[in-house]
Amino acid sequence: MFNIDSKRVLTLLKELCLDTEAETWFRNIKCGREAMKALQIHYDGPDESKRRKEEARAKLKTIYYKHKGTFTFEKFVTNLYDAFQILEKYEEPLYEQEKLRLLFNKCQNAHPEFKQEVVICWTLCKTFASAVVHLKTVVARLFPDVAKPKTRRNISSNMSNKELNGVDISDISRWFDSSEIKKLNESQAGR
Repeated sequence: MFNIDSKRVLTLLKELCLDTEAETWFRNIKCGREAMKALQIHYDGPDESKRRKEEARAKLKTIYYKHKGTFTFEKFVTNLYDAFQILEKYEEPLYEQEKLRLLFNKCQNAHPEFKQEVVICWTLCKTFASAVVHLKTVVARLFPDVAKPKTRRNISSNMSNKELNGVDISDISRWFDSSEIKKLNESQAGR
C-alpha cells in the first residue's frame, strides 16, 4: 500500500509542480514521501523559517502609518497582523500588550484629532483586534477621501462611441494606419 501511495503522491507532486521552481527540489527522487520531505525542508525548513521570522521582525521595525494615499491604514494594520501571524506560526508570538504598543507607536499620523484618538484607544482597547476596529472607524471619519475606494474608468462605456477623433473604432481588431494611430494618441493625451 505504501508503494502505491508513494507513486501516487509523486505523480501528484510532479503534476502540481510541473515547470515551476519547486520541480527542481525533487527531480531525482523516486519516492513520494521523500519528494514531499524535500519540498518541506526547502520551503518551510529551519533556514526558511529563520528567514521568515527575520523578515517579519524587519517589517515591524520599518512599518509606519502616516496617512499617505498609497499606504492606507488598512494596508498598515494588515502588514502588522501578517508579521504577528508569522512570528506566532514559528513559535515566537507577541503578547497582546506588545502588539498594542507596536500599533500605537507606529501610528505616526500628525493629525491632532487622530493622535488624540490613539491615546483614547490605548486606554480603552485591550486587544489588537479591538484597537484596529476603533482606529479604522476613526480613519474613515477623519480621512473619508482615503477610506473610499478609488473609482475606475469604465472603458466599456467609452467603447459605445464608434468613433474617436474621427477614427472608426467599432472594430478594434482591424489594422489602423499611422495617421489614425496619431489621431488616437492625440485623444489619449487630452485625458
